[in-house]
Amino acid sequence: MADELQVAKDIVRLETNQKQTNNDVSRIDLNITKLTEIAGAIKELLAVHGNRLDSQDRYIETFMSNHDKDLEIVHERIDRTNTKVDDEADKILDALAVHRKESSDSNKEVVGKIDQLRKFYWMGVGGLTVLAFVIPIVLKYWVD
Repeated sequence: MADELQVAKDIVRLETNQKQTNNDVSRIDLNITKLTEIAGAIKELLAVHGNRLDSQDRYIETFMSNHDKDLEIVHERIDRTNTKVDDEADKILDALAVHRKESSDSNKEVVGKIDQLRKFYWMGVGGLTVLAFVIPIVLKYWVD
Protein backbone atom coordinates (compact mmCIF):
# COMPACT_ATOMS: atom_id res chain seq x y z
CA MET A 1 0.00 0.00 0.00
CA ALA A 2 2.86 2.33 0.63
CA ASP A 3 3.98 1.65 -2.88
CA GLU A 4 0.51 2.45 -4.22
CA LEU A 5 0.47 5.64 -2.21
CA GLN A 6 3.87 6.53 -3.54
CA VAL A 7 2.74 5.76 -7.10
CA ALA A 8 -0.38 7.92 -6.59
CA LYS A 9 1.75 10.78 -5.31
CA ASP A 10 4.08 10.36 -8.29
CA ILE A 11 1.10 10.35 -10.67
CA VAL A 12 -0.27 13.53 -9.07
CA ARG A 13 3.16 15.10 -9.25
CA LEU A 14 3.55 14.06 -12.89
CA GLU A 15 0.08 15.40 -13.73
CA THR A 16 0.98 18.69 -12.04
CA ASN A 17 4.26 18.78 -13.94
CA GLN A 18 2.40 17.98 -17.16
CA LYS A 19 -0.06 20.84 -16.55
CA GLN A 20 2.84 23.15 -15.80
CA THR A 21 4.68 21.95 -18.93
CA ASN A 22 1.50 22.43 -21.02
CA ASN A 23 1.17 25.94 -19.56
CA ASP A 24 4.84 26.64 -20.36
CA VAL A 25 4.44 25.26 -23.89
CA SER A 26 1.40 27.47 -24.53
CA ARG A 27 3.34 30.47 -23.27
CA ILE A 28 6.25 29.53 -25.51
CA ASP A 29 3.83 29.16 -28.46
CA LEU A 30 2.38 32.59 -27.66
CA ASN A 31 5.89 34.09 -27.47
CA ILE A 32 6.86 32.41 -30.74
CA THR A 33 3.76 33.88 -32.39
CA LYS A 34 4.59 37.35 -31.04
CA LEU A 35 8.24 37.01 -32.11
CA THR A 36 7.06 35.93 -35.59
CA GLU A 37 4.87 39.05 -35.79
CA ILE A 38 7.75 41.23 -34.59
CA ALA A 39 10.12 39.59 -37.12
CA GLY A 40 7.61 40.32 -39.90
CA ALA A 41 7.33 43.95 -38.78
CA ILE A 42 11.13 44.23 -38.64
CA LYS A 43 11.35 42.74 -42.16
CA GLU A 44 8.88 45.35 -43.41
CA LEU A 45 10.79 48.12 -41.63
CA LEU A 46 14.09 46.89 -43.09
CA ALA A 47 12.52 46.74 -46.55
CA VAL A 48 11.29 50.34 -46.21
CA HIS A 49 14.68 51.53 -44.97
CA GLY A 50 16.40 49.55 -47.74
CA ASN A 51 14.21 51.32 -50.32
CA ARG A 52 14.96 54.67 -48.72
CA LEU A 53 18.69 53.95 -48.78
CA ASP A 54 18.49 52.87 -52.43
CA SER A 55 16.58 56.03 -53.27
CA GLN A 56 19.09 58.15 -51.39
CA ASP A 57 21.98 56.41 -53.15
CA ARG A 58 20.40 57.14 -56.54
CA TYR A 59 19.90 60.78 -55.49
CA ILE A 60 23.51 61.05 -54.36
CA GLU A 61 24.74 59.50 -57.61
CA THR A 62 22.63 61.93 -59.61
CA PHE A 63 23.79 64.86 -57.47
CA MET A 64 27.45 63.87 -57.76
CA SER A 65 27.09 63.37 -61.51
CA ASN A 66 25.56 66.84 -61.85
CA HIS A 67 28.13 68.23 -59.43
CA ASP A 68 30.96 66.80 -61.52
CA LYS A 69 29.45 68.31 -64.69
CA ASP A 70 29.02 71.68 -62.97
CA LEU A 71 32.57 71.48 -61.67
CA GLU A 72 33.86 70.79 -65.19
CA ILE A 73 31.89 73.79 -66.50
CA VAL A 74 33.34 76.01 -63.77
CA HIS A 75 36.87 74.81 -64.54
CA GLU A 76 36.33 75.47 -68.25
CA ARG A 77 35.11 78.99 -67.46
CA ILE A 78 38.10 79.59 -65.20
CA ASP A 79 40.47 78.36 -67.92
CA ARG A 80 38.82 80.62 -70.51
CA THR A 81 38.98 83.57 -68.14
CA ASN A 82 42.64 82.88 -67.35
CA THR A 83 43.38 82.69 -71.07
CA LYS A 84 41.61 86.01 -71.66
CA VAL A 85 43.43 87.63 -68.75
CA ASP A 86 46.77 86.32 -70.01
CA ASP A 87 46.01 87.61 -73.53
CA GLU A 88 45.02 91.03 -72.19
CA ALA A 89 48.10 91.12 -69.96
CA ASP A 90 50.28 90.33 -72.99
CA LYS A 91 48.58 93.11 -74.96
CA ILE A 92 49.11 95.56 -72.10
CA LEU A 93 52.75 94.54 -71.74
CA ASP A 94 53.27 94.97 -75.49
CA ALA A 95 51.59 98.39 -75.37
CA LEU A 96 53.80 99.35 -72.42
CA ALA A 97 56.91 98.24 -74.31
CA VAL A 98 55.89 100.35 -77.31
CA HIS A 99 55.10 103.30 -75.03
CA ARG A 100 58.42 102.88 -73.21
CA LYS A 101 60.30 102.91 -76.53
CA GLU A 102 58.37 105.96 -77.74
CA SER A 103 58.97 107.72 -74.43
CA SER A 104 62.65 106.85 -74.55
CA ASP A 105 62.96 108.20 -78.09
CA SER A 106 61.02 111.32 -77.14
CA ASN A 107 63.18 111.79 -74.04
CA LYS A 108 66.33 111.47 -76.16
CA GLU A 109 65.03 114.21 -78.46
CA VAL A 110 64.19 116.47 -75.52
CA VAL A 111 67.57 115.83 -73.91
CA GLY A 112 69.26 116.66 -77.23
CA LYS A 113 67.34 119.92 -77.48
CA ILE A 114 68.13 120.77 -73.85
CA ASP A 115 71.83 120.09 -74.50
CA GLN A 116 71.71 122.46 -77.49
CA LEU A 117 70.02 125.12 -75.34
CA ARG A 118 72.69 124.66 -72.64
CA LYS A 119 75.39 124.96 -75.28
CA PHE A 120 73.91 128.24 -76.57
CA TYR A 121 73.38 129.45 -73.00
CA TRP A 122 76.99 128.84 -72.00
CA MET A 123 78.20 130.30 -75.26
CA GLY A 124 76.15 133.42 -74.47
CA VAL A 125 77.47 133.52 -70.91
CA GLY A 126 81.03 133.09 -72.20
CA GLY A 127 80.52 135.80 -74.80
CA LEU A 128 79.11 138.19 -72.18
CA THR A 129 82.06 137.40 -69.88
CA VAL A 130 84.51 138.20 -72.67
CA LEU A 131 82.65 141.42 -73.43
CA ALA A 132 82.65 142.28 -69.72
CA PHE A 133 86.48 142.07 -69.74
CA VAL A 134 87.03 143.62 -73.17
CA ILE A 135 84.64 146.62 -72.86
CA PRO A 136 86.46 148.22 -69.88
CA ILE A 137 89.80 147.77 -71.61
CA VAL A 138 88.49 149.20 -74.90
CA LEU A 139 86.80 152.10 -73.09
CA LYS A 140 89.99 152.78 -71.18
CA TYR A 141 91.98 153.09 -74.40
CA TRP A 142 89.32 154.93 -76.26
CA VAL A 143 88.56 157.39 -73.56
CA ASP A 144 92.20 158.13 -72.88
